[in-house]
Formats: sequence, C-alpha cells, structure tokens
Amino acid sequence: MNEVQFMDRVGGNLRLLRQMHGLTQRELAERLQISRSTYATIEKGEKTPSLFVGFALAAIYNIPVESLYKTDLSAAMRKLIL
Repeated sequence: MNEVQFMDRVGGNLRLLRQMHGLTQRELAERLQISRSTYATIEKGEKTPSLFVGFALAAIYNIPVESLYKTDLSAAMRKLIL
C-alpha cells in the first residue's frame, strides 16, 4: 500500500464513522477544535490527522486508534452485512 492509498483509507474510515454517528463535518471539527476545512482535507485523503486528532477521534467513536489507520472499515462492514 502506498501513501495515497493509506490516506484514502483513513479518509474513508473517518467519513464512514462520521456518517454512522450522524455528525456533520462542522460538528466534528468543533469537537476536535479544528476548522471544518481542515477536517474536510483529512476526510478527502489529502492530509493525515495528527496524533492528537487521531486519538481524539478514537475517543469520540470509542474505538482503538489503530482502527482508524489499519483497517478498511467499509470492507469490514460489508463482511458483517453479508
């Protein structure tokens, strides 16, 4: 996996989690104390979240921080559904 694929996976995981929790980008950015545009660049896979933001997201979603980075959550969800 190259860096672009990694960033796409992280962004996709964050988008899926945010939508599953019924949050907007603005609401989540406020909770993280970052701008909505900064959060949007992370979710688009253009930027990786800092350690602080990664740990804050894991706490918000009550998941291990490595789940944000190591797992393709959309593929895992498909396996659960099928």
